[in-house]
Amino acid sequence: MKLSIDKTQLISALQIITPITDKSSSKPILSNFLMEAKGGKGDDGSVEFSATDYEISLKGEFPAKVSEPGSVCISAKKVLEVCREFLSEEIVITSDDQLWVTLEGGPSRLRLPSVDIGLYPQMQAPDLPNRFRMSAQELRGCIDMTIFATMTNETRKNLMGVCLKLMDGSAAQWIATDGHRLAQVVKTVETVKANGAPEVIVPRKALVEMQRVLERNEQGVEIAFDDRNLLLDAGKVLLMTRLIEGKFPNVDPVIPRDNDKSVRVNRERMINALKIVSFMSNEKIKPVKM
Repeated sequence: MKLSIDKTQLISALQIITPITDKSSSKPILSNFLMEAKGGKGDDGSVEFSATDYEISLKGEFPAKVSEPGSVCISAKKVLEVCREFLSEEIVITSDDQLWVTLEGGPSRLRLPSVDIGLYPQMQAPDLPNRFRMSAQELRGCIDMTIFATMTNETRKNLMGVCLKLMDGSAAQWIATDGHRLAQVVKTVETVKANGAPEVIVPRKALVEMQRVLERNEQGVEIAFDDRNLLLDAGKVLLMTRLIEGKFPNVDPVIPRDNDKSVRVNRERMINALKIVSFMSNEKIKPVKM
């Protein structure tokens, strides 16, 4: 295999891939990622990156100049650390039959060991029965406004994610709660197909990775899911995650419906006021009186 790729493009891809790779010593193969050079030779070629930790899988395709098609399985963290320090704007990656991978960038040249690609688990994207489309910006907003309310410990696993529900075939509802805070967002979506009114729980970790993918996408995205898996199709990048098993609690009864007080405030001044009074709070006394 031999290819050259823009350094910025490579770093961007590795920043998405690396957090998914598993660093645990019990599964050393999962600290690697697959890199496959394919397509036509020269400027028409592309390189595909894929990684998995068995819970989350990600695959992305990026443009590259391919001299010799092929594939390698190599440490994501090491490649990212090395390529960040290269001074050249273009990085050349080659591999040989002895599973050595050479990285070249300007005056620097390093060799790293790789592993047999046959040992690495492959990502399989199934045909999922529920699909809808929305803009990347709106999806990023739905995640931002709900992920903070998810539970971070495992005492109640069904609260360690955001509940996603298709409503009436034209809207998606996102709900999260940790028992103290509750966040709910409802957004109009373009439903491609829906099987009833499905409801699933998307893990917090997967939502964090989805945010990374969406930061680099300004186009529309498609979400597909069943009762076990969810797939985010962001064009050049596919992310699939296992869903949390269990039933999300019914939060409708705890949402007040007859509020008789409503105040409209300036966002920046509200944040500034809360920051100032929060200096007087401590671990025992957290409430702020309004």
